[in-house]
Amino acid sequence: MREVKSWISTLRTEPSMNKSVTNYAAILLIVLLSSYSRGQSPALVHSLSLASPGQEGNGFKIQYSGSMGSGSLAGNLMTLRITAPHGSTISSITDNLSDSYTLGVSVDSGSGGWVTAMYYLAGAPAGITQITVTYSASVADWHGAVMEYSGIATSSPVDGACSNHSTTIACSAAMTTTGTNDLIVASTIGLSSSGMIWENAMTGVTPGGSFFFDAADTQCSDADEEYVQPSPGSVTPSFTVTGNSQPFNIVGMAFKAANAGTSPTGMYIRRQQHVQFNGPTSSETVYFVSSGNLLLAATDIGPTQSAVTINNCTPTNTFTEKTNGTYFPQYFYLTSTATFSTNLHCTVSTTNLGQHGILVIYDIVGAAASPFDAFGPEGEGNGTTITNTVSPTGVHGIAFASEGTGIGPTTGVSSGFLFDNTPYTGESDSGQLNNGDGWQHYFYNSSSEITFKWIQANSSSYMEAGAIAFDASSSADGPASPTGLTANVQ
Repeated sequence: MREVKSWISTLRTEPSMNKSVTNYAAILLIVLLSSYSRGQSPALVHSLSLASPGQEGNGFKIQYSGSMGSGSLAGNLMTLRITAPHGSTISSITDNLSDSYTLGVSVDSGSGGWVTAMYYLAGAPAGITQITVTYSASVADWHGAVMEYSGIATSSPVDGACSNHSTTIACSAAMTTTGTNDLIVASTIGLSSSGMIWENAMTGVTPGGSFFFDAADTQCSDADEEYVQPSPGSVTPSFTVTGNSQPFNIVGMAFKAANAGTSPTGMYIRRQQHVQFNGPTSSETVYFVSSGNLLLAATDIGPTQSAVTINNCTPTNTFTEKTNGTYFPQYFYLTSTATFSTNLHCTVSTTNLGQHGILVIYDIVGAAASPFDAFGPEGEGNGTTITNTVSPTGVHGIAFASEGTGIGPTTGVSSGFLFDNTPYTGESDSGQLNNGDGWQHYFYNSSSEITFKWIQANSSSYMEAGAIAFDASSSADGPASPTGLTANVQ
């Protein structure tokens, strides 16, 4: 504010300035100082919500491409929400930049249940691209989510925490915040009597009060919500669930607002959800949490195995579908003419019960009004490395690819491409976190052909892959393609 004060001083001493101008300058200074003291409003930069493996595993390597393909942005708040069975002990949480994550709040539902915890990293450095969660021994089931926010204090950011486990899905006590524009975040997950998170279904979920979703997965009975509280005071995070009467874990935290962090620009991905479908029933409600101007859902299995349809949406929407047919993945998308909502939910139906497919859903900001550019020819074959291509005609945008592997898992992609899987020790083709298959995306800055590469653990396994490209708006050109990324996970 030194420059503003100097400018005011100049106005007051300039002979040609009259009293009214001087008073106006003083009023302007008060407004500027008031705005400065309040701090900017926190905002979601990127949300990554994962499915659940349904098998023992360890060393969960969360691939975090972030909003712009370069990982975390400088000075932002990172929150890590994880759930594992009661009695599990975390031996380390590390990232590729050797940061330390602080436990903010946790709840343990007791013997036979789960521990849900929220960790955080304030003032994160730019370039966090992998977060690895390791336990002292393999865990039988697991869930993870990473959310990044701008506009949060970079030191001592916590302004409250709460938790509970109950059939009433609300914190056991309110948080009383002290700051203006606090960010309030909360996560919940169902406690299945079967001992698994996956296939522990609910039919619907609603965020509490003025909260709205960052993510929701009906087949794992988990959801994440946020709310910027305008004034300090009491707040109790909660959710309302239908179709599941089990107890739920819930954790919540409040973070102080500040003029800090970095917001994404250009064409970027605000949310990436990995949700399961085609579990115990052939039709399920799936939440397509969105607030951008392009929404893409990519399957891993093709219509010959299980033909997917998306309909009966609230708010009303009609998806466009693309596929090469047979075993190749299906792609569904909504463009700028759609009605996006953080509560958008639709009926997803499949023709082959029990295929346990996964939708990876991308909520994209800054796409062109008519963004569809190209649909790639299929790639297929046997071997440790399989490729497929797409050739955009535009010069800025994001291309997405997915694949189904006969006997997985897929373990890596080419350098400079963003791997959307979460590999872990003990992963097999039956693991539902990635379903043994693969997803990736790529920010392009030319009309050159894009070649996606898939590295497979099983050299004799047959794989089918597809790709699709979308253009950025002319005023939201995509960022430069990321560098320094490796083909395999670290």
